[in-house]
Amino acid sequence: IMGELALVKVQIGKIILQIESNHPRKDVHMQIAVAFQRLKTITRLLAKYHLEVCIVEKHQRLNLPIIHENIDEIIKTYRYLS
Repeated sequence: IMGELALVKVQIGKIILQIESNHPRKDVHMQIAVAFQRLKTITRLLAKYHLEVCIVEKHQRLNLPIIHENIDEIIKTYRYLS
């Protein structure tokens, strides 16, 4: 996740430089689209991580077995719905 965030930071820097130097708006738009896609990827990774952590913590609190196949199934369902 940190690597993706670093890439977005670099991408935003490029966008700022392009705007400041009056690059064609088409180029700026392309850079924004790339940054946006990376942010969407980060959002999905964070959601997956959050689901995994919440499920594991809940199972630990309730002294239930942690079945990774169930966690994977919940994550697949989340991806399908979003």
